[in-house]
Amino acid sequence: AGAIPPLVGLLRRMTHSNSPRATKYAAVALQTLADGNADNKVAMAGAIPPLVALLTASKGVLQEKAAAALGDIAVENASNQVAMAEAGAIPRLVANATYGATAAIRDKAAAAAWVLALSSSERRVVAIPALVELLTCGGGVLQEKAAATLWGMAATVENRSAIAEGGAVRPLVSLVTSGTAEAQENAAGTLWNLSCGSSENKAAIAKAGAIPALVALLGNDNKGSSSKGGGAKANAAGAVRNLASDDDVVRRELHFFKKAIPGLVALLRSDDDVVVAKENAAAALYHLAEACGKAIAEAGATGPLVTLLTSDSAVARRNAAAALWKITTTESDAGVGAVAPLVEMLKATDEGSAYAAGALAHLARRAESRSAILTENNAIPSLVALLAIDVAEENAAAALANLAKDAQLKIAAAGAIPPLVALLSSKKKKTKEKAAAALANVAKSPATRGAMAGAIPSLVALLSVSGAERYAAAALRNLAGSFAAAIADAGGIPPLVALLRSADAQKYAAGALAHLASDGPATRAAINAAAAYKPLRDLAEHAQCEGDTKTYASLALKRLQQRD
Repeated sequence: AGAIPPLVGLLRRMTHSNSPRATKYAAVALQTLADGNADNKVAMAGAIPPLVALLTASKGVLQEKAAAALGDIAVENASNQVAMAEAGAIPRLVANATYGATAAIRDKAAAAAWVLALSSSERRVVAIPALVELLTCGGGVLQEKAAATLWGMAATVENRSAIAEGGAVRPLVSLVTSGTAEAQENAAGTLWNLSCGSSENKAAIAKAGAIPALVALLGNDNKGSSSKGGGAKANAAGAVRNLASDDDVVRRELHFFKKAIPGLVALLRSDDDVVVAKENAAAALYHLAEACGKAIAEAGATGPLVTLLTSDSAVARRNAAAALWKITTTESDAGVGAVAPLVEMLKATDEGSAYAAGALAHLARRAESRSAILTENNAIPSLVALLAIDVAEENAAAALANLAKDAQLKIAAAGAIPPLVALLSSKKKKTKEKAAAALANVAKSPATRGAMAGAIPSLVALLSVSGAERYAAAALRNLAGSFAAAIADAGGIPPLVALLRSADAQKYAAGALAHLASDGPATRAAINAAAAYKPLRDLAEHAQCEGDTKTYASLALKRLQQRD
């Protein structure tokens, strides 16, 4: 340690002299003394300004030795790191890392910049060019370190644009393809973070060829979990997950996304206990289900997704329920084994409960699954409770609509009718549709209709709303026998007559009018005044018209012709 002050003094004097050899030896000696010796590093603070000056005032080997010395002096010494930043070391190191005359200068400068970048979020942003340079020319260990640093930096929104605009995307994709195992993991993790939220970053990452590189990583048997607890596959699945959330990217890269499905399903099946891998895989399949539902079902995703519903991870359960909700729309049936864990998830009042309700809604379309849901004591009360939760109300109403095919009284007894009636006035069109559908099915039981008088005005209003009109007409058909005057007074007859020409709603409109026509002379007069006779006759005489529609139309005509 006693040699340090004279070396520092020599370095200060030599910086302003024409003695490059002596300057080099002083810098090398300081670097050697700093290596692994905390006390020596403290004593070397005075060497920082002349070493920083050498980064620009010298050339060749002196720049290399100055950068190397600064890197060693900075390691694990916060005060020296601050002093270097204040002395202007980072922009000079970045310049040398980017434009240095030799590979040795670039490597040493980039390594020193990396050490300083770790110490402060503000300094990291300045060091991005050096870190990007390390991704391409730093060699294995430095590439790993640079990618790891960028991964951490990209966890914050404000850094993501700077990293992408700094040219990091293509070298990161190259590392995913051909880097060391740790570099691949770190690069995939950086792409995962960079692709979070930003549509511009997602487009740039996809354009750089990331998706086939990530797909290949998913299929590599040697890229499992690591000591960091994530693993290259988990990170690749996370990046695919984020990229698949962008519809434009999916449309452009659909061919490659389809190739990701087997690897994602394999992650779900894996015995590896890295839960983040399964969380990401399930979320990726959720985002891909709309475009690739059939391929996902054929890849065998349903079984492992059902298993994931019982994971200790709330995120894994949520993502599995979300994927099952999308997959069971048309392509597969999760089966009765999914019912109990999905019903258990309804107890929460979060996004996971919304996905669980959606999955149950689709399952309830099948008699076997519907029966299994109804045997769960908490299913209907939990769904009714979710009618008051904004994120879950639509799916809860949809589930009750399908369950009401077999359980009108049970649903009414659970208090579902008032909140369903309230949802008819929701600002969300889909929510109104599902609520109307649920009320239509619940109203199939005469014992439930008395509680629905307050729904009439809202149901009449929905007769003129595209998409909701058939459900509103179905509900009014079932309620017309009990509330004919209320429906007429609410102005329901003209829109019902108009719906006689709607392929989707004409059966229900004709049924409603048939019931209304039995109410009395005033109601029949209103129906005739709305010009119902001709469209009813057309339906009754149309050879290809659905049986129920013809029956309702004929009955309405018969009642309209009654003499009062």
